[in-house]
Amino acid sequence: SDNTTKKMYYKGLRTVAADNLCLPAKVANGHIFDLINKKVDRIFYPSIVFEEKVGEDAKNTYNCPIVTGYGEILKRNIKSDIPIDSFAMSFNYMPGVKHNAYEYLKEYGITKSQVGGAIKFGMEVEYKSIELRKNLAKDIIKKAKAEDKPLIILLGRPYHLDPMINTGIMDLIYDLGAYAISEDSIPDIDKMNLEGVLPLTQWSYHNRLYLAAKWIINQDYNKVAALQLNSFGCGPDAVVVDEVKTIVESGGKVYISIKIDEMSNLGAAKIRIRSLLEALNQNKSFNIKPRIYTKEFTKSDKKKTILVPYFAKMYSELLEPVFYHLGYNFVTLYHQSNEAVDEGLKYVNNDMCYPAIVVIGDLIKALKSGKYNPDETVVALSQTNGQCRASNYVPLLKKALIDAGFFNTPVISLSSDSFKQGFTFNPAKFLKYTVILFTIADGIICMKLKTKPFEINKGETITLVNKLLEQLYSDAYYKPPTKKYLQKFMKYAVAEFNKIPVKNKPVKKKIGIVGEIYLKSNCFSNNYLVEWLEERGYEVVLPSYTKYFEYGFYSRVYSAKERITEPDKTKLTTGAINHLTIEHYRKLVEKELKNFNRYKKEVLISEALQHKNEPLPQYLQFGEGWLLPLEISEMVKDGVRDVISLQPFGCISNHIVAKGTYRQLKNKYNTNLLLLDYDSGTSEVNTTNRLELFLSNN
Repeated sequence: SDNTTKKMYYKGLRTVAADNLCLPAKVANGHIFDLINKKVDRIFYPSIVFEEKVGEDAKNTYNCPIVTGYGEILKRNIKSDIPIDSFAMSFNYMPGVKHNAYEYLKEYGITKSQVGGAIKFGMEVEYKSIELRKNLAKDIIKKAKAEDKPLIILLGRPYHLDPMINTGIMDLIYDLGAYAISEDSIPDIDKMNLEGVLPLTQWSYHNRLYLAAKWIINQDYNKVAALQLNSFGCGPDAVVVDEVKTIVESGGKVYISIKIDEMSNLGAAKIRIRSLLEALNQNKSFNIKPRIYTKEFTKSDKKKTILVPYFAKMYSELLEPVFYHLGYNFVTLYHQSNEAVDEGLKYVNNDMCYPAIVVIGDLIKALKSGKYNPDETVVALSQTNGQCRASNYVPLLKKALIDAGFFNTPVISLSSDSFKQGFTFNPAKFLKYTVILFTIADGIICMKLKTKPFEINKGETITLVNKLLEQLYSDAYYKPPTKKYLQKFMKYAVAEFNKIPVKNKPVKKKIGIVGEIYLKSNCFSNNYLVEWLEERGYEVVLPSYTKYFEYGFYSRVYSAKERITEPDKTKLTTGAINHLTIEHYRKLVEKELKNFNRYKKEVLISEALQHKNEPLPQYLQFGEGWLLPLEISEMVKDGVRDVISLQPFGCISNHIVAKGTYRQLKNKYNTNLLLLDYDSGTSEVNTTNRLELFLSNN
């Protein structure tokens, strides 16, 4: 395609799936139209899941979800007879690259040896190009020092090399009499490590920015500074920008950032850059801001109170007895409020997704309340290890605690990395207790959803749910749950639900709810949406909570099978054990649920995948990934044509898996689909109006 222009950008704008996507993604639509106008035969737009490793101790090598999934979204939102070819590959696993490239190219008569030779040649050319850039950068660094001129390290992504996207920043710096190099040209950066970096070092391009920041503070030249470019709507930058700034300023160096979108011009940037250069030329001294870290969790902290933010009714309550039997005192912060959101906004980057602001705000509010001694308290937060920003909730919590003055309060992550922090327990017991209680909770929620809209005596269903939860909570504290207990309790619960008098007439509609796991499950964050719908006579259909835990297992199996990642036998085995455990106890719950008067079996992931009709490929595994549109398709097959998808405003995963598939799902399944964004400033009136309009559609 041609060089990027504003005209090209505007040409593709009408097919952009979300207004708050970053500028580079929007520009990609224009490039596709440029290629269509050239009447090419095919368009090649691969999905790159993993990059090469950057930083010898990096935790992972992901790309941003938008980078990985955008090819799939382009072909779903741009109508053309020219096919857009998008298959997955990862540069951290070259055997997979060769295999998948060959699978794509073999229909054109290209052999395996040709593919292998081409890849080898391409990599050699790339490495020579990198070496050339680094040698040029060495010369520029020497010149800057020799001439006593400012040296600006331009921090950004590969797309910031595009003159239209960077608005000519590099030329401007040189015009103002300074030297500049981009962070990918820094010599010897590949020999550095990421020690001391607070966020999870899982995105390759972001790891390069952290290393560049560390390189800057190691320079004894006082006229070197960092200038970071970031795009409006860039999800990962809500994590990265603050960390790069902290690293640079911890070494007494200067940092500025410039946000770029389609409306940007050089006027404001010119003023800021000129001020930066003037300060550097005057040899001003800049304050060193030493880094502070939170206290590490050790065995001596085991008996402390562990505060956990509230997640969802039934499930949050039942985690307390699980950890009680594992030797920990978990205290859940049940009462969520707008005050907690205000605290979150003070200490979390406001571009971060809404769930992070809520849960971190809850914990900060609790520590400020005076009810808990920060020095005798531990805070805990669940954390994924996937591609989306939820993987960085724990580092964001640590930063918030430091900024709020609670750096003596240890943080533990309720994730697979917890054992590395000294937070240890028997994993087999944890798995068994949690799955038993959560599958029981799934069963109770299932019966509640199928009873409340039909109840004759208003409030009877909720009274029963609360009674069952209280008993389950009490029993689980008294004695660890067992298979026998599950069977006995479910028999009792089914019998109790069957006693509730119900109307025989059908409900107005069945409304399906899918979306980001926290927002979908947390009543406070979604403004009590399920209750709002039920009070108006609608039956709500929700996927079971334990289904989400299985999603990771199926994703890992797919990635290994399709050679997107190198198979990890340990993780595959652990995932299989978790999956089989969930399956075992779910079948026991299902057996008892068959006696429930309004029983309807939920379609399992394994069954849905056998339908061979998934709207998105399984390599899109960020957030709710391929599972979200698959759940919508299964709901529609089951007669639920009205579906609401909930997502945090600016959620980069949902730009792909929800907004990106919106047109496809509506057209293919004739679905009445509503996408609801939530954040701290969400207007309840606006949300209600959108819901009323959605429900009025036939």
